[in-house]
Amino acid sequence: MSQAMQRQGVPSKAKTVAQFLIQNGRFNYSTMCYQLSDMEAKDVPLTVIIDESSMLTEEMFGALMQALRKAQRIIFVGDPNQLPPIGAGRPFVDLVRFLKKDIPDFPRVGSNYGELTITRRQKNPDGEIRPDTALAEWYANSDAELDDQIFLRLQANDCGENISFKTWSTPEELEALILQTVAEEAGMKNVDDIEGFNRSLGGTIGEYTYFNIGCAGKSESWQVLAPTRGMPHGVTNINHIIHGQYRENYTSLAKERDFWMRKIPEPFGPEGIVYGDKVINVVNKKRTAYPDDGNAIHYVANGEIGIAFSNWVKKGEPAKVRNLKLSNLKVEFSSQQGYGYDYRSGEFGEESDAILELAYALTVHKAQGSEFEKVILVISEPCGLLSKELLYTAITRQSRRLVVLYNAESYQLRNYASKEFSDIARRFTNLFEKPEIVIYKQRYYEASLIHRTLKGELVRSKSEVIIANMLFEADIPYEYEKELSLGEDGIFIPDFTIDDAESGRLIYWEHCGMMSDSHYRQRWEKKKSTYAKHGIIEGENLIVSLEAGSFDSGVIKGLINKFLS
Repeated sequence: MSQAMQRQGVPSKAKTVAQFLIQNGRFNYSTMCYQLSDMEAKDVPLTVIIDESSMLTEEMFGALMQALRKAQRIIFVGDPNQLPPIGAGRPFVDLVRFLKKDIPDFPRVGSNYGELTITRRQKNPDGEIRPDTALAEWYANSDAELDDQIFLRLQANDCGENISFKTWSTPEELEALILQTVAEEAGMKNVDDIEGFNRSLGGTIGEYTYFNIGCAGKSESWQVLAPTRGMPHGVTNINHIIHGQYRENYTSLAKERDFWMRKIPEPFGPEGIVYGDKVINVVNKKRTAYPDDGNAIHYVANGEIGIAFSNWVKKGEPAKVRNLKLSNLKVEFSSQQGYGYDYRSGEFGEESDAILELAYALTVHKAQGSEFEKVILVISEPCGLLSKELLYTAITRQSRRLVVLYNAESYQLRNYASKEFSDIARRFTNLFEKPEIVIYKQRYYEASLIHRTLKGELVRSKSEVIIANMLFEADIPYEYEKELSLGEDGIFIPDFTIDDAESGRLIYWEHCGMMSDSHYRQRWEKKKSTYAKHGIIEGENLIVSLEAGSFDSGVIKGLINKFLS
């Protein structure tokens, strides 16, 4: 139990988080559109771990708290920077903010809160920060020293092997670019290399390419992601493009007019899923797995990805065997390798009722919680779904390589790093305190989730709010994150730029908020060295404020008096 909860009268052993929420009016039974069960919870473990907690809606969170009220310890694991749930609320974000009160910035550990500050998925063997991690930091809610050059390096394809950037203008260009990029990332000879495509999905080359148990291990080696489903830049069309390019042969075999010549089942569902297709299961359901060796879980969850296959029927087999084998499609999922699940044609109704969908391309929402070796991210402008959290989620799915296909210059992606484009900040469902709603550029935001200055702009941190406000109150004009061109060294983005009327020169202010972090400190020293190369010297025309666990507004006032008064 946190110190914050104890201060509000919550005994550490007598009450659970759920009881606190209910008794303090955070869950109001009379106004909720759902009801919690009063049935006694059975078989509840003493410790329960809930992964991917950022996906929890308020309804899910409430139901979990009630169902697990007999547990002695509940551990929520997740990333509050990711997309909020599809549904009401943002309970995990509220829980994180509640529990981390009064915890120092570094290390971020408390009695009931811990935060991983070292990147694991995109880890470099030498310990250096990879470019894809540097890009992701722009969209995270952290005080990390951001890499000013990452967007220019991205545009110039100067990010090494971990990121590639490609531009397109028309739907026709995008279609060709998708096929070309898939061919490159899947290790194919060229766009027409169907055997290479099949190998990338675990196929075994023979007279035809065969798929069987064991093929799903490669189903997550590469993945196309996009923000939307809709045409022409969404996953529906991308799946159609890839399926049409590489599954025409199997579709012809499946549609053979002479039943006795067919080797594989007919196409399934509105998307025409056939043998060898990469698919995603979209319905939670108990299913019989084979082989039933005692270890199979006999259950397939929404979001599991795998490869469709079937028994390859040989010419001349008895009618009974042929009918049996051609009546269903089998799927092996990457999360349950070594087991197959049957899907019958009768289970596929209209598109909205599909239980399997093509999965060469997925929406970023569906990919949340997943990991792929390589990700091909398709982004189009304009797109109303683009947000700070969506881009963070999309560019943290890969373990090895990210390829961005974008119909604008890479620098435009920097706009979405602002809280102005935060989905989370536009939700007003605080569990632990009353929301305070503010207006910014004719949009509504939760005040506690944005950092707005007296001047009316949005900045990245509370520390920057304090500096901006003190400059404003001292009647010192400034510009926040104004681009600074340093010639061959690229574009830099000082926190504040001040046009000093008395001296007739520009003064730059950088606030370093995580100096206790060695990676942060190294990046700042490199940036300061580049500044010095161009005549921007600390103590002269560069003001530097430091923060290592605490913020002293008195120090800021002293710097203003020394350099700007």
